[in-house]
Amino acid sequence: MSTSLLSVPDAMAAAVEHHRQGRFAEAADIYRRVLAAVPDHADALHLLGLTVLQHGDAGGGVDLLARAVVERPEVPNYRLSLANALRVLGRRAPALDALMPALVMSPQRPDAHVFRGTLLAALGRCEEAADSYRLALALDPALAEASYNLGNALQAVGQFGEAVTSYERALAHLPQGAPFHADIWANLATALFSQGRLADAIAAHRRGLEVRPGQPEIERTLLQWRNLEPDADPLVERAQREGWCRRHARGLSAAAPSFDHDRDPDRRLRIGYVAGPTLFASTHALTVLPMMEAHDRAAVEIVIYSDLLPDRADAYTAKYRAATAHWRDTAGLDDAAFAEKVRADRIDVLVDIVGHLGGPRFLALAHRPAPVQIAAFVTGTSGLAAIDWALADPLLVPREHEAHFCEKILRVPLAYLYRPMYQAAPAAAPPSAAAGHVTFGSLNGLVKVTEPVIRLWARALLAVPGSRILVKGNAFSDAPERQRYLDMFRRCGIEPARVELRGWTRGFQDHLRVLDEIDIVLDSFPYSGVTTTCEALWMGAPVVTLVVGRACGRYGLTLLSAVGLGELAAATEDEFVAKAAALAADRPRLAELRRTLRARMAASPLCDARAFAGSVEAAYRQAWLAWCRP
Repeated sequence: MSTSLLSVPDAMAAAVEHHRQGRFAEAADIYRRVLAAVPDHADALHLLGLTVLQHGDAGGGVDLLARAVVERPEVPNYRLSLANALRVLGRRAPALDALMPALVMSPQRPDAHVFRGTLLAALGRCEEAADSYRLALALDPALAEASYNLGNALQAVGQFGEAVTSYERALAHLPQGAPFHADIWANLATALFSQGRLADAIAAHRRGLEVRPGQPEIERTLLQWRNLEPDADPLVERAQREGWCRRHARGLSAAAPSFDHDRDPDRRLRIGYVAGPTLFASTHALTVLPMMEAHDRAAVEIVIYSDLLPDRADAYTAKYRAATAHWRDTAGLDDAAFAEKVRADRIDVLVDIVGHLGGPRFLALAHRPAPVQIAAFVTGTSGLAAIDWALADPLLVPREHEAHFCEKILRVPLAYLYRPMYQAAPAAAPPSAAAGHVTFGSLNGLVKVTEPVIRLWARALLAVPGSRILVKGNAFSDAPERQRYLDMFRRCGIEPARVELRGWTRGFQDHLRVLDEIDIVLDSFPYSGVTTTCEALWMGAPVVTLVVGRACGRYGLTLLSAVGLGELAAATEDEFVAKAAALAADRPRLAELRRTLRARMAASPLCDARAFAGSVEAAYRQAWLAWCRP
């Protein structure tokens, strides 16, 4: 080498030692000197590519690693490194293409199969990913990472029982101090939650907190899950949420700082929506999107703050963008920087539309970036002193329940909006017309279908001789879960012949068509259905709901009342059974509702986007006036 007395082998040995010791600048310098002398030195290209990649230059790493592969195409490690660099760049499909020849060359490498599974999962090909993880485990059954990733892939396709088994296997083989230990407990909790095993899910999250104490998101999830516990006291829930906020918002500004906004009460207001990662084809598109599209642009100027990653954007994301004056991509910002962006935009009213506790941007509101801050679509109090108001209607949060909230209640006639984003087939005739018996049903998430709920549903079944029930839940793809629920029904006096448990459906239209087989939907409690109730009504299936003393359990009342079916909301369990039995006996009414409910709903306040947007704008104006004239 012209710039060193060392031979190329000696120089490479010295560079590798620097690399091993973490002296990357020294290593990179020698690699470059080697390449100056031997431009096609594959090892130098490969190791310099890794060094560049480790220093954040993924593009430069890809170029060097691709050259290494050209020089030595028979070396699997070069291809693996190139695939990883492409993954870092977000180029997952090319990364998979680069990886596949390495797998052909080294089919006995478990790590390569795990890598392939990770790429496939990121591309949404979770069933293929699961096969890759299984191949890795066949080669090394104790590979905890493969079991963990297999659990994730299985959970993504609704195979929750196998997912739980995979997570438990990962925990059994987990090396001491593994970085993803707490993540396994968190994902195990999610799988158990999806099976409806709430107590087990809570226990798993608590184990995760033992491994990694003080995780705000896990603690926040546990607070949200309190909505599903039938004996939870809303005043205790408020105290717990306020305690979470005090712990995790400590040092942030909860008191309103000085704002120099023009206090003209009648001027056009600048409204900021905190949307988190929700603005794609999710349930938010049924409610938030039509509201944004219906806003009066003369009264309000809309700014959206979106944490949606680019690869999740879809046609609905484009509709959201078209409905707003300004779009801010905020996924890469921490909460403090997010709050500074809101301040710089001079937002008058900042509205959290993510839901309970504000999702991943909740603590950004604790920085108090806007004069007026509001929580919308609430299921309970946020507990955050920096949120001034909660939007609610009189049925969702009656006056006597205002003490459940730390926010002041900002009244609107109806606190929910529903506009289907799908083309649904016409409602079918009630299935009882052909079957000769009434079929009750539920499509709510199984975590809402607890043993107390099943006991109440069983009473309705026993009150209607010959009736049956169809319950849909993704976890029913697993035979043990089906049996667990059948056993709960049997303990309540309902034999398995009267119960159908329907599992995973691949398409949304297939999901909706299940409602064609249900005469009457029985709601869950203490957390009632929301979107699922709207879907049932749209398909002509009436819903009987039990109204409880918390906001999360009163959506059934407010939705049914909005479409003129408030009489189907029961105040007690006895009344719930009586209403379900009376409706089941009234076959002409069931047929009439099936024919007319969709048109009735479409003409109701529940589907009136302009009226909803107008009422929300009036509420924003009321909150603004309160700030202008304290």
